[in-house]
Amino acid sequence: MCNRHSFIVTRAGKVHHGFGITDSHTTIRELAGLDHTDSGTYAFEWQPPAGWPDADFNNGLTQDTAPIPHWGLKAKHLKAVETHLRRRYPTPDAWNAPEVMELPKNLKMTGYLDLRGTGITSLPDNLTVGGYLDLRGTGITSLPDNLTVGGWLDLRGTGITSLPDNLTVGGWLDLSDTGITSLPDNLTVGGSLYLDIGCFDTAVGARIALISKKV
Repeated sequence: MCNRHSFIVTRAGKVHHGFGITDSHTTIRELAGLDHTDSGTYAFEWQPPAGWPDADFNNGLTQDTAPIPHWGLKAKHLKAVETHLRRRYPTPDAWNAPEVMELPKNLKMTGYLDLRGTGITSLPDNLTVGGYLDLRGTGITSLPDNLTVGGWLDLRGTGITSLPDNLTVGGWLDLSDTGITSLPDNLTVGGSLYLDIGCFDTAVGARIALISKKV
């Protein structure tokens, strides 16, 4: 069930939202492939007005911010907003139903992605995150192949039991309080690697320690 639906509108008439995982306009900009500081979009929040879907969608619309430099909303922008809202929430029952939390395929973000405590249970293949990726407290049980994280990756307390092929982490990787008992040969970690058995400066050292623990 939604309390509000946050989204942004670009000058080209594109509507971007948070895929059920965030109401932050800053994060929505990142998910849309824009810089989180981008001020060239309108930011809105919406709730279904009384009488929805027969009511005017504008009656539930609240503008948070306007673009700088300013450009005015035209008919095509308002039509795009109405189309988006009516497709996503065609009835009050659709509004009251649990949000489906799913990121788009082949997502590439320049900044961080903070998903801790959300209800997300899977990540798309070929996900690239330029900053950190925080998955603490999520229902994630596996990571997609070819996941690339430019900053740190925090998996503490997740149900993950193995790492995918070609995982690349630019910063530190925290696997504490997970079911990880081995590491893939092609794992790349730029910083420290944290396991329940200790902290290691390299993935090679951590892999040796895990193997020794089994012997």
